[in-house]
Amino acid sequence: PPAHLLFGETKLTLHGTMDRIDRSSDGRKLRVVDYKSSLLTRKNTDPFSLQVQTYSAALRAGHPELTIEGGT
Repeated sequence: PPAHLLFGETKLTLHGTMDRIDRSSDGRKLRVVDYKSSLLTRKNTDPFSLQVQTYSAALRAGHPELTIEGGT
């Protein structure tokens, strides 16, 4: 299903597929893994960080009760 994100009064609807989502053994955390960005060193200048952050925001919107970890 699409994810709906709010930025102030602007609503953004996202459609797509995440590469991988890992769940912690206690079930309280999700971790986003993007295969393209996992090949790069994580830096603020990483061109794929927006993608991982967007995936993380979509998961937070759909699962506010869980801790979401973005990154590789």
